[in-house]
Amino acid sequence: MKRVLLLALLGAAIFAASAQASSWHVIGRASSSGDFASAAANGTARHPHALAVRIKGGGVSGFAAVACSKGIASIGSKSTNYKGAGIHRLRMPFSNASSCDVTASVGGSGHISIQILKR
Repeated sequence: MKRVLLLALLGAAIFAASAQASSWHVIGRASSSGDFASAAANGTARHPHALAVRIKGGGVSGFAAVACSKGIASIGSKSTNYKGAGIHRLRMPFSNASSCDVTASVGGSGHISIQILKR
């Protein structure tokens, strides 16, 4: 009985750790409101596994640019357009980047917001 309980607790701990490791972390944010609202945010991610933007608001669309470095020699960039509210994954120029800078903007109407996310 103790062994089963111990295994169940160990499994729950492993599940909780993996869920936390895969969660998004905010590295930049901005918001605005009005009939023709726009907002821009930027952030830097150290050793990102994935990058995304979270957009909230009505009739929103935007653009994001990602510039990454790998050590001191490799530099690359990618851009992404997106439409609609939600989480939009960003394209990264290569994997295992040591650092990525992200600049993102959004436009829409009413209250809009943008968050830059990293995993």
